[in-house]
Amino acid sequence: MTFGNRLKSLLDERQVTQKQLAQDLNIASTTVNGYVQDYREPDFATLDLLASYFSVSADYLIGHAGYESKNKQLNANESEIITLFRILTDEQQDYLIGQAKLYIRCNSRKEKQISSDITLKSEA
Repeated sequence: MTFGNRLKSLLDERQVTQKQLAQDLNIASTTVNGYVQDYREPDFATLDLLASYFSVSADYLIGHAGYESKNKQLNANESEIITLFRILTDEQQDYLIGQAKLYIRCNSRKEKQISSDITLKSEA
């Protein structure tokens, strides 16, 4: 995913227009459009402003995972989940956690059923 794609994704997720972002950060709207279209790159100061505005790391914006857990570098999907999670409201975060737990319970039940089926077949 390119810088422009990440920026566009953040704009969409936050429901912020390019024009609004430009106004909020005092940047020309044509410059913001250049970032989104990937024909311009922000300087360090602007990159820092964008990261602060969206509450993400500059590493995320430029394509580095930027997150480490127990000395293991997270992959792009894991980093994206963290970034998206941080954008959600508290209520939405709680709902998402509940959904993840439901998936884990469903997977556990499927594994138990498969194990049970294998045991029954081997006893027959």
